[in-house]
Amino acid sequence: MLTTERLSLIPLTQADLPELLKLYHDADMMRYILMGHQYTDEALQARAQNLIDSWQRDGFGYYRVLGRDQGDIIGYVGFRRLAESIKGFDGYAELGYMIWPWFAGKGYATEAVQACMKVGFSQLGFDSIVATIAPENQASAVVAQRVGMRYMAYDELLHSDIYVADNTQI
Repeated sequence: MLTTERLSLIPLTQADLPELLKLYHDADMMRYILMGHQYTDEALQARAQNLIDSWQRDGFGYYRVLGRDQGDIIGYVGFRRLAESIKGFDGYAELGYMIWPWFAGKGYATEAVQACMKVGFSQLGFDSIVATIAPENQASAVVAQRVGMRYMAYDELLHSDIYVADNTQI
């Protein structure tokens, strides 16, 4: 578990699956993540299960982000192995973050991402971290820039901007 001034970040477990599926079925939340693709319920469940299983498989993964005051689920943040389809970025960890809209604009994403990146560099030994962000998702791009990530390229296959941070930036 990680803690910040306002947040607790708790590694995902099987108990998180129902809430994660609720997020995955929310079209507004997924518009930048699923990039307009339609997934079956089974595919969404497999995607969510993959995030949960990554802790055991990879030794890192996603966290449930909770407000420390009320315990509300604010969203999710964490790492997964980078899709091999991004040329030139093999071996990088991919950072992702999803914050429920009613918590947006309060700095929670930035706070959670900073905590996660600190662990990625100092404890997990990542040399670099990459984020893939839909060009239309300006809020996520702002978070990436606030935490020191820099724009590197546009990936046509993923239809995403690639932002990168290395361990000298944090």
